[in-house]
Amino acid sequence: MSKPVYFALAACLSTSIPLASLAEPADPPPLKRKTLVGEHPVIGFKSATHDFGKLTKGTEATHDFLFLNNGTADLIIDNVTTKTSGVTVSWSKTPVPPNEIGQIGLSLDTSILDGTQFIRLFLTSNAANGNSILYVKAEMVDDKPEEE
Repeated sequence: MSKPVYFALAACLSTSIPLASLAEPADPPPLKRKTLVGEHPVIGFKSATHDFGKLTKGTEATHDFLFLNNGTADLIIDNVTTKTSGVTVSWSKTPVPPNEIGQIGLSLDTSILDGTQFIRLFLTSNAANGNSILYVKAEMVDDKPEEE
């Protein structure tokens, strides 16, 4: 084959792209909303994050995460866990009725924590909107003045 034939073959292949692929993309399908049948608890937090800022090493710091049961059935917190040492969590073991507020308590023992900490609390419950993750940030600092 001569060069003009290659050129002609390449030109034919390049124009064989379907015109539909050059058109605007089609609108995405509408989102399917999850329809809940019956009564279900739904958890909603006032805030799912907390920043302690700078904490003097060796002190204890506490915070309460407040949540509301936005659902139509009792909300039961099964467990709250973290993988960070020096963090203690507590929560009410009694069901939280619809339209009532509950809390999850957090306590940090900064004597065993160093530097900046990014802590996640993993909450499991019977909430229809699934399990939750709470985020905490704290920076441990020494209270001793730095020597020059």
